Amino acid sequence: MLVDLLHVSRNIRRSPASSGAAILTLTLTLGAGASIFAVVDAAIVLTPPPFTNPDNLLGRTMGPQARTIWDSLEFRTPAILRATESLSEAELRWQPPNAGNSIAWLLWHIPEVEDNWVRDKLLNLPKRYPFGVSVKAHSHGEWPSKNALLSYFREVRALTKDRLEQTREEEFDRMIADEHFGSITVRQAWGGVLTSCAWHGGQIIFIVNRLLAKAGASVTSS
Repeated sequence: MLVDLLHVSRNIRRSPASSGAAILTLTLTLGAGASIFAVVDAAIVLTPPPFTNPDNLLGRTMGPQARTIWDSLEFRTPAILRATESLSEAELRWQPPNAGNSIAWLLWHIPEVEDNWVRDKLLNLPKRYPFGVSVKAHSHGEWPSKNALLSYFREVRALTKDRLEQTREEEFDRMIADEHFGSITVRQAWGGVLTSCAWHGGQIIFIVNRLLAKAGASVTSS
């Protein structure tokens, strides 16, 4: 080691210009490499990715809890769509006895709850009313068409799928505030969405299979 140092020292004294240029080049190269590494490390390695669930980039979709919620929501969807797609506009708006909700009301209410419950409680976003008002504030005058209601239903269900795919497993344990139930978990909030869909979707199927058949001609003439 000492012999090598003495040899280097003699070479530097013999040709100081060449040695200085070599040392300067080496210094600049090392400095540039360190600077580039620092920039890349800060921009790529240390900065969080611009998406909430990077697992999706690997072809993964939903975690176990999200998958359970999604499968439960979708369990009733084919029956709801089968029950409503063949109905006329009059049948869709027909109001059952004892001031029951029409199928149009229910088909509007399901996606409204599914969308706005999540927007308000989980995402801290303003509520959205694509038909201008909430279905609960609707005056029972002009109703959205069947195609508009079905499009709304499908649009929100696609949003729900995306939101569940973006929800990490640990997120379901996060506590949130609810004006009716106090502190609840994200899991329980999704449970409310699921309950609404099951309850109101069941009403749609019941009205179609039981009440509309009994109402008969009075529906088409209304």
